[in-house]
Amino acid sequence: PDKGLPELGALLSSQKKGPWEDNEAIAKRRASREGKPLLIWFTDPRSAPGKALSEELFARAEFGAWADEKLVRLIVDANPSVETDSFAEHDNKVLRRKQEATEMKKRYKVLGHPTLLLLSPSGEVVGRYRGYKRGDADFTWGLIKQGEIASSTAYGQLRKNLEKKGYREWQDTKGRKVFAKLLNYHKGNLVLIEPDGLRSQTKEERLSSQDREWIKQQKMLRGIQ
Repeated sequence: PDKGLPELGALLSSQKKGPWEDNEAIAKRRASREGKPLLIWFTDPRSAPGKALSEELFARAEFGAWADEKLVRLIVDANPSVETDSFAEHDNKVLRRKQEATEMKKRYKVLGHPTLLLLSPSGEVVGRYRGYKRGDADFTWGLIKQGEIASSTAYGQLRKNLEKKGYREWQDTKGRKVFAKLLNYHKGNLVLIEPDGLRSQTKEERLSSQDREWIKQQKMLRGIQ
């Protein structure tokens, strides 16, 4: 495969840190790859409404189980806490996180805390929920559910359109999946491209038996040995 392209296995093996990502690029990449909406939580630990939202909804086990299946989650903390081995590193990381939070608030036009944004897998804002009152957990969850359903329905249609253009779901021998199009094949080496343009390389032997059978059929159709 092309030199310099990342290995598909390495991309798929990146582990999420926990229920909430804290890096926008990683969260968006996961949402795009997994075909799930991205829930962004703009919060401030000093905010009473933010604490209430966390306690009454986000800390609930049933919400966590539902969100693990349906969403990718990203927290944007106006006053982040970080763990480091030195004071200097701690201060630098906190400053960087605060700068990132300020930039994201400006870009997404967030005016207060807490604010929830729901983005489609392709990055469009499909839901915006500002503020929180104690006792509104089920109402807020209902709004998020409505946004998730609308986003997933739209993504399903987008995926069907992409399948007509040659995109399909690939799976490696470890069961990890990616929705991508075969861009190049040469002697068992593949280059894949995802809908957002990210390219990666892998080998035929690292793919599932179903994918290897699909490749075999495509080679027969094209008269490739």
